[in-house]
Amino acid sequence: MIEDVPLLTFSCQLPFKGYRNYIHSTDLFTELCTILICYGFDYFNDFDLRFYQPIVGLIEGRLYEKEHLPASARLSSYKVVISFSSDGRHYILLLYELQADHCQRNSGFVESRLFANTHVEIDAGRKLVRFTHTDPAVALIEYAVFGFKHCLESQFGATTQNFRLTSLFLSHVHRQQSAINSFEVIYRNQSKHYHNADLLMDNQPFGVIKAYQP
Repeated sequence: MIEDVPLLTFSCQLPFKGYRNYIHSTDLFTELCTILICYGFDYFNDFDLRFYQPIVGLIEGRLYEKEHLPASARLSSYKVVISFSSDGRHYILLLYELQADHCQRNSGFVESRLFANTHVEIDAGRKLVRFTHTDPAVALIEYAVFGFKHCLESQFGATTQNFRLTSLFLSHVHRQQSAINSFEVIYRNQSKHYHNADLLMDNQPFGVIKAYQP
């Protein structure tokens, strides 16, 4: 394999979700997983997604084996960087923005409809949000981000529009989402401007989600 030549190059464009003026993390995560699964991956371990800048236009992605990543690549110069392993190999996915034309808006999106068939428990005292009777049709990333948002709101009593999601780490992601009994998001304060939460699936550690507050 020749260094600097990506295993996979693709482009995609996603709509803005609801009132937002950027591509939402949940839509981006779902689209990227779909593309990687279509490429041939059945599962991902240590899936680490880092947001350096918001994306508002046409995306180009380039997938490399980690050992063949271009020597000149400065990861923080990209919009989004994802690292993961599969079948004992380690990969890096770099996202660029080809053009910053604003995307179409999905004005019909209503977040609460996603969880209409799920029981949601918000416990401000214990700093957690618990989902039970989860809907297999709803991606786990939706529960993670929705739960984190409500953890922050319960702790700070204000809108989360001034919080920016910076990273998401999941211990594993599979092609087929298995049925689960519970999904929990537990807030852990990190510092004045940085906040994180642990993700638990069926009472087992599943990942960590982080956000920045200017």
